[in-house]
Amino acid sequence: MNKLVLVYKDEELTQPKEIWVGGEASDEENNTTFEAIAAEFDEYKVEAEEKNEPHITLKLEPVDGEEPHTYLRDITLKGEQQENVVHVLKKRVN
Repeated sequence: MNKLVLVYKDEELTQPKEIWVGGEASDEENNTTFEAIAAEFDEYKVEAEEKNEPHITLKLEPVDGEEPHTYLRDITLKGEQQENVVHVLKKRVN
């Protein structure tokens, strides 16, 4: 089983900060949501680097304690899209 996690990172944070964690959903639903976010926000993609401006990363990762039977996926977007992405996630997942 996997979950969606959205994290925020800027120069002041040493570690990314979780800003949204998805509830219980099937792997298929999470994959569909991940793909939809990736497509909708494609123009805002950036490379996650230390020197970047603030950015957010949507991760699709195994649920804690479970073997990673699915591969990890992530997409990094400009930080200015944080509210928009959270809004879309809440609409699709909750």
